[in-house]
Amino acid sequence: MKFDKTAIDAAVKSYVASRTAALQPYIGDVARAMGQAPGGFTANDAQQGMAFFVSQLAYTEAGVFTRQYEPMQYQSLVPISTEAGEWADSIRYETSDIAAMGKRVNGRGDDIPYVDVQQAEKSFSVAPAGIGYHYTQQEIIQSAYFRRPLSSARMVAAMEGFQRHMNKVALFGEGEFNGLFAHASVPKGNRPSGAAWAGATPDTILSDLNAGMLTVFNSSSKNDVPNVIVLPSDQYTKIATTPRSANSDTTILEYFLANNLRKAMRGDNVQVVPGYGLETAGTGGITRAVFYVKSPERLVMHIPQMLRFLAPQAENLAIKVPGTYRYAGLEVRYLKSAYYMEGI
Repeated sequence: MKFDKTAIDAAVKSYVASRTAALQPYIGDVARAMGQAPGGFTANDAQQGMAFFVSQLAYTEAGVFTRQYEPMQYQSLVPISTEAGEWADSIRYETSDIAAMGKRVNGRGDDIPYVDVQQAEKSFSVAPAGIGYHYTQQEIIQSAYFRRPLSSARMVAAMEGFQRHMNKVALFGEGEFNGLFAHASVPKGNRPSGAAWAGATPDTILSDLNAGMLTVFNSSSKNDVPNVIVLPSDQYTKIATTPRSANSDTTILEYFLANNLRKAMRGDNVQVVPGYGLETAGTGGITRAVFYVKSPERLVMHIPQMLRFLAPQAENLAIKVPGTYRYAGLEVRYLKSAYYMEGI
């Protein structure tokens, strides 16, 4: 049999053309699935596929880097008491004063002096406060479906919000409450040297520090010598890094810690620390240094109820978790056991 090559080629081309026409609607889908361009079957980057591939290989660090805020200091600077109990609506304490002085008398006289004791009480209120967190219904549903616990980030943020509120009240006050850095009745005065520390000599700075210590000692009738001095950050940095004198390997701070009234009289150390916010805490927004005796007998802040979260509550499309706490301001029992030095 003799084959007609031309006829066979024509028949094959006709068949291929008919099948190509039949498959044409599906070529785009097949090409996209293979990462190729429709109509050409040419190679492509397949960016979506590559992105998915890379995401599977990426390593996610366990830690979460949160935005940084100014550190809180109230717990290290102020004695905190929770002994009042969460039912207390006010804090009360008693004060007393005596009139007593013996004197020389006649052996047969009737002029014996008698003492007297005067007592009083002082009270201040306890304020209620709150902070909470919430989740949406959608977050609850997704958590249940994926068997994944809800994020605790909001609860942690609420706890930090409570701490920041207490830090503000303890250090700067709020309403009728006083703070350590801004107490209306604590004695204050300008630096005795008259020279700002930015351009002062080491001797001048040391004289101001010793003057603050001596002021508390004299004002408290020789009963108290400060054991804590809180300085603005720039002034603290200056004394911590400036040599005591030329060619000295001792800083102003190191020299002062080794040679001060507290060390000489009581034998223990003075704590000198930077205080965040003292840059503008003085009268008229100037710098302020705080000299005081850190002791529950001299000053204390009551927090009768620490933060407590209540049971979750459904409200519309949200699940809310309210938290409550109760607090009072800083109480300085002996006002002359503290002193503000302005404008350092």
